[in-house]
Amino acid sequence: MNAALAIVTLQIGVSVAVGFAAAATLSGDTITYLISYAPGGLAEMSIIAVAMQLEAAFVALNHLLRLTLSLLIAPLLLRFVK
Repeated sequence: MNAALAIVTLQIGVSVAVGFAAAATLSGDTITYLISYAPGGLAEMSIIAVAMQLEAAFVALNHLLRLTLSLLIAPLLLRFVK
């Protein structure tokens, strides 16, 4: 239970930090960046973006990039942990 809570807290913290940093750096809509980097499913976040009249394609692209990077980086992190 504690490990799951720690992982979720870390994911949300990193997502919020990256979302705010990207919005400030790229001078975009903050809520779009927060939804783009939030941990959650591609379909769910895209539906939220559509419902909020935000850039759904941008949100979907960022989720696909986040997923791809996670799958590429995970084996490297597992080697480090071992």
